[in-house]
Amino acid sequence: MWSTKNPDRLAWNLEYLDEIEVKLYRPMAKRLQPSLPRKIVNMLTPNDTNQRMHTKVMIVDGVIGITGGRNIGNNYFDYSTKHNFKDREIAVLGPALEDMAESFEAYWRSKHAHFTDELIDVARRMRSGTLKSEPNGDDYAVPYFKSLDQLSNDSDYIATTFVRPLTRVADLEFVWDKPGRKTLSYFFSRHGGGAVAPAMREYFLSATDTVYVQSPYVILNRRARRMMRKAKKRSPDLVVKVSTNSFGAADHLETYSANFRLRTKVIKGLGFEVYEYKPLPADLRISLANFDALHARAEESGSRQRPYLSLHSKTFVFDEKTAFIGTYNLDPRSFYINNECGVFVHDEVFAKDIAQRLIRDMGPENSWVIARKEWPLSELNLQIEGLFGLFPIDLWPVRYTSSFELKDGGEPVAPDHPEFYDRYRDLGSFPGSNGPSLEVLLLQVYKGIGKHATPIL
Repeated sequence: MWSTKNPDRLAWNLEYLDEIEVKLYRPMAKRLQPSLPRKIVNMLTPNDTNQRMHTKVMIVDGVIGITGGRNIGNNYFDYSTKHNFKDREIAVLGPALEDMAESFEAYWRSKHAHFTDELIDVARRMRSGTLKSEPNGDDYAVPYFKSLDQLSNDSDYIATTFVRPLTRVADLEFVWDKPGRKTLSYFFSRHGGGAVAPAMREYFLSATDTVYVQSPYVILNRRARRMMRKAKKRSPDLVVKVSTNSFGAADHLETYSANFRLRTKVIKGLGFEVYEYKPLPADLRISLANFDALHARAEESGSRQRPYLSLHSKTFVFDEKTAFIGTYNLDPRSFYINNECGVFVHDEVFAKDIAQRLIRDMGPENSWVIARKEWPLSELNLQIEGLFGLFPIDLWPVRYTSSFELKDGGEPVAPDHPEFYDRYRDLGSFPGSNGPSLEVLLLQVYKGIGKHATPIL
């Protein structure tokens, strides 16, 4: 499926790359670039034109299946001089590949999937006769692709990178939502549909020890919070640790504003431990190995901003026995609207390995920890914040929580540890930002009006 919003580029690809077939799922009004009124209609009908195929599946020669959070774009393949995504996917060999292939075919054959030359604005550009000339080698002379072409013919590299790391697991299952609406009503119902959301719910409710989560967004509406409280009630000792984006690492200001607005309900109300990933973590050059080359390119173009990382991984580990790698975010869109998919791996060795990767991302060198502000009026502020949260527009500027950083030489502890405030320093709500900015102002605005926007974020 195609994501570009440029009719010229897509028409050009159709004209000269006819060996590639592309379909779009639910294109708005059968256009690649709809008008503003049509976009407004899109926002008002979230289960119609706004219901996205969020699944990501790649099947190679019917032998290897890949799924996870990664889309196809510069940001997802470490080629952007601005922000790059830290992502995770899983390669699958075996019987589950049949289910992955079935999911692809279901979307390809869906009545909502249209070939690109069926799109009104793309077809118009193809008829215009003004497309650029036929491509030549210079159109693809990008160093990134040249190096990939060389590596793809290096059998030792292929074996070392892709074959030897493969792990045999005890059991796994590929779970996916079928095309179409996920809810029972035209707008929103109280019950999410599909297969992934119910499965995720059951794993949360059955967890007894730990749940580790990595999601770019943590937007829990009332029903999701009620389910989480039920899980904690069933298992009072259950520890839920969440790795998500910080303000500086977030790729969408609107969604981070919802994270920010709901922090208190997640920290105080649910007792979650929340760790927000730094845009420039200590292991930056591990996750973004070509950082120095990207930084040099950015400087050559006159940019003062260094390339940075933004979490895009959607990973869950339940009791260090079952791991989920897929497309499901911890937000209402994944539960109610978008079609999702992913692999549940039932193998303790594999699950523990993934858990350690998430724990490393949550470490003080890579993330800030979110905790209650330590000040005399903290509990009073909690009551005021809660009161303002009842109104349609939340105008209260002071949050109950803040971002904390481990002091030099200190040993990390959980936010509920009695020595937490001795070992950590309060960095305020927006660490990494250079004082007041337009982004901070916009975040406060989005946070203020976000109560009724949460279901569609």
